[in-house]
Amino acid sequence: HKYFVGVSENEWVARIEQKRRKKAHTSKWTSLYFYFSMEGGNYFDLDDVKVLLHPPHGGSMKNVSIGHEGVEVAEFSGYRILPESDFNKGAKGGENTRHIPFKAVLRLQKSADDLSVTPLIQRKPTYFSTYVHDPDHFYNVRGLVRDVTSRSRSQGHAVGTLGNVKKPEPGRSNMVILEVRVSTGGFQMDLQFADGDILPSWQPLSPSKIGELITKREGEFDQKLRDRLLHRHQHHTSEDMNEEEGREGSDRAIMEKTASFALSNHLGSMVYTHGSITYEPDSESPVFKAEPGRRGQPHLKETDTLPLFSGVPSRSFFPRGFLWDEGFHLLLTCRWDTSLCVDSLSHWMRWVTPSGWIPREMFLGKESRLGVEQKWWTQYEAHANPPSIVLPIDYLLTRLEATVNKRQDESSSSSDKGTSGKGEGERKGRGNGWSETSTMHQSLSADDERVVREFLSWSFPRLLRWFNYLRRTQSSPHKFTFKWRGRSFNDGLWHTLASGLDDYPRGTDPSRFDDELHVDLTSWIYLFSNVLKRVAHASSSLASLSSPPSHSAVELEKALKRVEKAVGSSPSVPSVSSSPSDFKVELEKALLDNGYGSVEDFERHCSDLGSSIVEYTRAIFFNTGMRTFVDVGVVGDVLEVMRKERVQARRNTPRQDGREVVPPLPTSSQWESWMRLVGWRKADVTQLPHIGYVSLFPFLMNALPPVDPAHTHTQSGEGGSYRREVVEGTLDLLEEGGHLHSPFGVRSLSSSDPFYYAHEQYWRGPIWMNINYLTLKALEREVHDTAGREEGSQDSALHSRLVHAYTDLRSSLVKTVTRQFEYKESLFEQYSDVTGGGRRISPFTGWTSLIALIIGEDL
Repeated sequence: HKYFVGVSENEWVARIEQKRRKKAHTSKWTSLYFYFSMEGGNYFDLDDVKVLLHPPHGGSMKNVSIGHEGVEVAEFSGYRILPESDFNKGAKGGENTRHIPFKAVLRLQKSADDLSVTPLIQRKPTYFSTYVHDPDHFYNVRGLVRDVTSRSRSQGHAVGTLGNVKKPEPGRSNMVILEVRVSTGGFQMDLQFADGDILPSWQPLSPSKIGELITKREGEFDQKLRDRLLHRHQHHTSEDMNEEEGREGSDRAIMEKTASFALSNHLGSMVYTHGSITYEPDSESPVFKAEPGRRGQPHLKETDTLPLFSGVPSRSFFPRGFLWDEGFHLLLTCRWDTSLCVDSLSHWMRWVTPSGWIPREMFLGKESRLGVEQKWWTQYEAHANPPSIVLPIDYLLTRLEATVNKRQDESSSSSDKGTSGKGEGERKGRGNGWSETSTMHQSLSADDERVVREFLSWSFPRLLRWFNYLRRTQSSPHKFTFKWRGRSFNDGLWHTLASGLDDYPRGTDPSRFDDELHVDLTSWIYLFSNVLKRVAHASSSLASLSSPPSHSAVELEKALKRVEKAVGSSPSVPSVSSSPSDFKVELEKALLDNGYGSVEDFERHCSDLGSSIVEYTRAIFFNTGMRTFVDVGVVGDVLEVMRKERVQARRNTPRQDGREVVPPLPTSSQWESWMRLVGWRKADVTQLPHIGYVSLFPFLMNALPPVDPAHTHTQSGEGGSYRREVVEGTLDLLEEGGHLHSPFGVRSLSSSDPFYYAHEQYWRGPIWMNINYLTLKALEREVHDTAGREEGSQDSALHSRLVHAYTDLRSSLVKTVTRQFEYKESLFEQYSDVTGGGRRISPFTGWTSLIALIIGEDL
């Protein structure tokens, strides 16, 4: 267990605890490495190093006495030296350097009786230049330490030592490392760090004070967690809720523990990085300027050097921002702290390039880049990524709309006290563009409302540029439908990395990828248009605010400039207006530059675009026989390729509980029957037969005819019957016996699909939390829209099915994740739809942390 507590701006403390678990693997030693590192030409100057706990003759120490205040292992102090940059000139230590004093203390608080400690600190300078082939940067410290210590111990040394690679000036190093080896019986250790002006009077906290501080912060965190995330929305009948409470009551503690772990690790994984991205320009972009490249190679460019404050999928494996993931990360952040959420969103919006493109993977800085295979260093401007960032923006809009509705309701209540018969449903139907489900969400505080309004107004031109980029670069020959550019075919495996659903099966003829149409991207465009319309509406009302802006995107830009100055860079910083009238001017300019005369014109355009997408989605992607949506593409001769994939899949898939996950390869006759079932014709552009996550997207994004004012799915007209057919068809997929149903969650690909668990087995069967979250959210929406229907009506029966599907899926997901957490004490990248076991990367506290919102039913 790790606890990290910020005591003040210049002081923090970390507590590391190890407890032996039952059935835990026994090992004599645990090695802990504490290191401080600097890159970019910065370095340390150590002026005092004390190793206070010395083992005799380099061996172990038995029965070390640990008193109430613990025993100090090591103490070291010195300066962090930042060479030349604009803000350093004239600073202490030389005209072009800045010396920041620091001190760190490591204290062992308690351990098992058979304590054995071997501390090591690098007294000599260590400069890891040749290890990374760059004198100013390093990476993979864990790998370096493991390699060196393993080599040393194989030679009979008690501990590993790290020799000098390059000899800088005496006492200087770009890394300070301390190794502490303790027995695995369990221990507790504190590391305290302080720097800057507080050092002359700084005293380390006592262990008891640290314990009190951790207990206090834990209590505050747990209370905020319960208040903000673990409140329950009562969308079920009371009988459903009581039944669910009884079923899950005994697991309440582990549910709260899982939610706490998910949220705390998600927040603790947010990182600040700084750098640029190498990319290949899109020659079809309107801002493209042809420049000569090397013979046979395209001309590559660098983005502006910018900062990014972002969540990460996994600190251990993916310690950087991903555009596709971040929208889901921020759904959690927004519930916790609105300003923190807007801070991260603003960083991402600053990465919108002049063409409207946003890089999909943010390995910023040389250290981060060197941790990625070189083949991924270059990104492609023509390749998009799902605009999941609009999901937290949609959430913020909904809360803003709830705030406005609440204020209007209070105003109406005070002016119409004698009026009766005006229910909440009538008040919501005023035609002002506000979401019909906004009352399901908490309203914003006055400060948060201003932060959100100003962010929306500031970001609108950037969002519009991004939206236009997607429509332009990912367009298809069929109007109002779209396709992912960047499809690849390598070693018998089809990839659509741009979609985020990497190996999900689509068309199988590499020569006909340009003929494909993708229903998931078309649904994303629909959602984006709807959100952008609401952003424009909210932005247009900002000028009516009478008071000046407070802490908001304005202050954020000032803070970013200070941080950028501190790191010695001077990137181009987009200006942020400081008055509501300036926001209005920026909004109108963005609209005029794109051919819209007013906000109303733009809103009408978005509405028309959305309606057209709904119509074309139905005509092109909806398979009436299966009552679901599928991609459109071309089929090649794939049976032999599938056989090869099966061989590879079986080679990589262990048996689980005596069962093999990979089903047998279909015979030729079975394959032909499958093709006939959906009218799949070889060599023709046709609907593809793959039922999986892609099939859910129009339902997830609500790319369907709108519900009529009476909130019924049985409205007169063709649109109402089509919407009902989609909802019922989706339930057929999700309910027991359906293509996507499993006891543990919604699987990513039908178990009947010939590509189920083939080859990489990534998006071909396993359960992913981000799509399951969206599925629950969509089911909740339909439960809300069908509530209160007359008993025995079609809507009443549909409502019952929806409630059951929602309750069953939520219960399955909670049980799957919490049981694995109870056993493994971690969250996983994905979960098996066969056994419920965690798969692949762990800890994965990116979008799997959405389980906290699922537990709290805050969707």
